[in-house]
Amino acid sequence: MLFFILISLVQSIDVRPNVNLTIGLDFMDNSHLPFFEQFQPYFLDFKQKGLNLIIAQHLLPCYSCFTRHQYKQPESNCFGGGQYCQFSESVSGQTILTEMLRQQCILEEEPQYYFNYTIYFSQQCMQLPSEMKSCSENYFLNNNISTQSIDNCIENSFEGQSDQFQSLKTNRILDQYKQLQYNKTKFALNLDDQDLTNTPFKQIMNQLCKKFEYASIPACGVIKADSIQKTNLLEKIFLVLFAIIIILIIVQGTLSLFSNLQFKTFFSPKSRITIPKLEKDHIIQDDDV
Repeated sequence: MLFFILISLVQSIDVRPNVNLTIGLDFMDNSHLPFFEQFQPYFLDFKQKGLNLIIAQHLLPCYSCFTRHQYKQPESNCFGGGQYCQFSESVSGQTILTEMLRQQCILEEEPQYYFNYTIYFSQQCMQLPSEMKSCSENYFLNNNISTQSIDNCIENSFEGQSDQFQSLKTNRILDQYKQLQYNKTKFALNLDDQDLTNTPFKQIMNQLCKKFEYASIPACGVIKADSIQKTNLLEKIFLVLFAIIIILIIVQGTLSLFSNLQFKTFFSPKSRITIPKLEKDHIIQDDDV
């Protein structure tokens, strides 16, 4: 009884566990889409209960930039004078980096749109690299979403002297990506220190729900109910199989007993019956003959 009271108290306090879900991305890769599409409906529920979503974007280094000019000259494919770079044959690296900043600022300022926007961008805008900027703008226009907070976030992410060229300034978001040192060219997923990259989505959700055991999350309630139903079904199957085994044992025992009785009857010696014989009025026994 005390245990259930303690659980009720914990739930009423609304404890928010410190859970980190880290997603590693490469801008030119779309292998993240299946997970994004499946996780999108549940993200806000977990976020409201304390899930910390960390995005780690793959940045390209410019080793020669420091040697040539100590990051003090603009680079068309970089920000920070070459501290953060990207490269594409169809669009400038600065355009790609700006889009990275936009997606991170959506996550920070308007998280309810993050997954929907990134899915849209990967499916629509990546097919038209030369129209990447206008394609992105169309998403917000078509959905009547203000970009003021997002634009301010992008602008304020650059840090440096006001008279300095923006392309030479450092950037707090890109610094964060740089510190995470994500060097893979494909999607990766980590729940705290557990690698779930190649884990089926249902198992990922099970692991997430275990982290939020005392939080009221609808998706976890459904998963728990499904788990209980599966457990009940397994119990019923077990009981049926157990009953069948018992019946088979009883039938086998009965048949074995019946077979033994027949066997004994067939091989047991027959008793000799003495038949009296009559001779006139005198009964003659066999022994008298």
